[in-house]
Amino acid sequence: MVSPEAPLISNLSVLENCALILMFRRRMKKKAANETVMTGLEALGLAGLADRRNPDLTDEERFAVLVLRAVMVENNAVAIDRPFQIVPDSADASFIRRTLSLLKDRLHECVVFDYTWNRERYGEV
Repeated sequence: MVSPEAPLISNLSVLENCALILMFRRRMKKKAANETVMTGLEALGLAGLADRRNPDLTDEERFAVLVLRAVMVENNAVAIDRPFQIVPDSADASFIRRTLSLLKDRLHECVVFDYTWNRERYGEV
């Protein structure tokens, strides 16, 4: 779930937030989990964020990390809940599409839930 209601854990770094999923859901060792997360951050062009915490991220960085965390679940079905509440200053969904595209090899299924009044921000679907 990628949602304003499911934020990153504020006292953990980006790396720790994502690796936690791998260590508990897939029983990965910490080193392997960290390497997997770093590969994902590199795919997003965000490797430099690994040690940052939630309050230190921009809205776009936070959204991308939330999506990365969600795709850490094996055979994931990612639900994105009201993405424009996470990235309120985005004029359209291009950033959302680009993020999902960069993680397409890890993303199994994805559904976006949003208000009908945001329909124009998505353009042609």
